[in-house]
Order: sequence, then structure tokens, then C-alpha cells
Amino acid sequence: MGRSGIRRSPKDRHRQHRQHLDKVGTHNAARHEQHLEREAVADTMGLGGATPWVKWTVLAIGGLVVVTALVVFINSALTTGLACRLTGRREPS
Repeated sequence: MGRSGIRRSPKDRHRQHRQHLDKVGTHNAARHEQHLEREAVADTMGLGGATPWVKWTVLAIGGLVVVTALVVFINSALTTGLACRLTGRREPS
């Protein structure tokens, strides 16, 4: 019996590259798994095919938004007397 009807050219033999996988539990395997997880998170956020400088720019802008929100929240809490109520002190006159 011959092949199952699939004719392959001799070039197809060289196109199949096998990826070497490290042993489970080694440092390289863990590092590879973390890299895949980071790529998956970036892809979920819509940054999968983005260049590294775009990813860092988005991260920096997001960090600025979070820090600004915290500063505004703390400032408003201090000016409304929320901090005084939480600590048990009297509100300033």
C-alpha cells in the first residue's frame, strides 16, 4: 500500500520545525510559561501585536491615572473631614 493520496514535495520535509521544550519544572520552562502568560494578558487588553514602546506608554498613562485618582481621593477625604471621622478626632472649625 502506498500513501493515502497526499503528495508532498521534497521541500515540505524541511518546513516542519519542531520546537524544543524544556523539562517541566526547570527555570527555563517557568520563564517560558511566564512569557506566554504576559503575552496572553497583553493580547487580552488589545496590545498583543503592539510594539514594546506602545505597551510601556499605555502602562505609564494607566499608572498616572491611578496615582492621580488616589491623590484626588485623599485630598477630598481630608478636606471633607472624612479622615477626622475615621480617626475619632474633632473636625477643624
